[in-house]
Amino acid sequence: MSRNTQNTLSTASSSSSPPPMIPFTPPPPPSVAAPALIITTESASTSPTRSAPSPTAIASTSYFDASPAPSTSPAPSASASPAPSASLAPAPSSSPSSSPSPSLFTNSALLVSAEPEKSSFPMDQQANQFMCIANMKACHFEESNRAPMDVVLVLDRSGSMLGDKLKTLQQSVNLMIDHLRSTDRLAIISYDEKVQIHSKLVLMDQIGKQRARAATQEITARGATNLSGALLTAFDMIEETQQTANPIRSVLLMTDGLANHGIVNSQKLLQVTSNRLAELPQRPSVYCFGYGSEADSTLLTSIAARGNGAYYFCETIDSIPLAFADCLGGLMSVVAQNIIVTVTSVSPDITINNIFTNFPIETVTAGKEYSIAVGDLFSEEERDILIDLKLPQVSTASELQPLIDVHVRYFNVLESQTWRAATSTGVARTAQREATRTVKISDHVDFHRNRVRTAQAMAEARRLGDAGMVDRARALLEETRQAIQTSISAPRSHFLVGDLDSCAQAMQTPQTYQQTAASRLVAKSQKHWNQRSCESNEVHLNAYATSYKKDSISRFSSK
Repeated sequence: MSRNTQNTLSTASSSSSPPPMIPFTPPPPPSVAAPALIITTESASTSPTRSAPSPTAIASTSYFDASPAPSTSPAPSASASPAPSASLAPAPSSSPSSSPSPSLFTNSALLVSAEPEKSSFPMDQQANQFMCIANMKACHFEESNRAPMDVVLVLDRSGSMLGDKLKTLQQSVNLMIDHLRSTDRLAIISYDEKVQIHSKLVLMDQIGKQRARAATQEITARGATNLSGALLTAFDMIEETQQTANPIRSVLLMTDGLANHGIVNSQKLLQVTSNRLAELPQRPSVYCFGYGSEADSTLLTSIAARGNGAYYFCETIDSIPLAFADCLGGLMSVVAQNIIVTVTSVSPDITINNIFTNFPIETVTAGKEYSIAVGDLFSEEERDILIDLKLPQVSTASELQPLIDVHVRYFNVLESQTWRAATSTGVARTAQREATRTVKISDHVDFHRNRVRTAQAMAEARRLGDAGMVDRARALLEETRQAIQTSISAPRSHFLVGDLDSCAQAMQTPQTYQQTAASRLVAKSQKHWNQRSCESNEVHLNAYATSYKKDSISRFSSK
């Protein structure tokens, strides 16, 4: 099996080819509706039978993996999920709902569904690009049930941090300490050209918090930036404490400049980071915070991606505590870890052309089956994998031509067990005389087509801007905005348009591009690829901000 870590998968080109942009098609008539969903759950106590999907519905099942579960989250695996156990069977289904209520989750952390872009397609036509979506929705849970955390802070204390930046950073760390529980553990590392461990992972009881605050206040700005040494020290600390590890483990790396001591070559640093993470039995997530335009946003985004985390671009000093709050709100609400999604074409005649995602993809069978390593999900988050299929002509009309199966395997943090979920979807194939009948177009699929196009356009605009073609980059963002505004999902795509405008406005000149737009494009492209909030200063525009993140930001803002 081979690994493809690009943001699209192409069976017709090499993995080094540039990812294709999603083309836009003229919008259909306005009377559209999404297919109905029927959701069922499986339990380990029922008889070994499984109902076939309804011709007009999408079947979904969720069930506990009966294999022994580890005491903490397992290391990520890129292997395809095996078929569901024959000893598990569906429980009675719930009523159809396009927005499942929390009660549908039962003990499952994730609800899985899938749907096609159209409810029907003529039998005498071939579709070279037919989109489907695989959706995972994380449950809502009470904060009192959250899992304990291990957090390692890696703080830049180089000379450029002198003054308000370091003072604000210290205040932000103290706010984080205030919100940790006695079962959480915190470590504090700072770095200039040397790396200093101020506090190892200790419980945040009253004494632990006092020591952590004192350790934070002893940090002073001086020297260069040995980012690599500090990051590797954090990974060593994670490894040394794996026997007593908490379920949630994360490294938070903060810097305001370029690495100029230790490993300074970006590619070498990324390779060392990847290798070191691969050696850890229990990999931590990695979140990177870049303060101002001098921070290497491309490097920090890449480091965060290798650690299944996120990059925060802190444009102003005031955004530092809000970025901390957003990140902490996510870590406090992790419900599923090590999520592996396997997408399989159910017919020899149906080919998977592309999978549009920024998560690592592993080929199981070229054109037929792929596994995507999604990482973790916070409470209320969603992940939508856009899948491009090639459909053949068929000789017989049918109410349902099966298209894809989707299997999801993940570690349920709330239950401390490995769980699986499965779903499938299909499309009606209509006779030629029926081809003009009303076709239901999925607003959900169209929105995620817009989301992916937005992320692609921002990444391409960054490439153009870095090459000095700022005018072309701005024109591309404008073209993308106009296309989204004429799509059927335009009413729910307003925040995509807002982000495109925000980036375009920040690149009026080469100077403003370097000062703001370059880092903003990276952060926003990552946000839309990963469907994860990482811009707390624009929470009102951020549809990915969960209630836990908003509450965390509110608590930090009130201090």
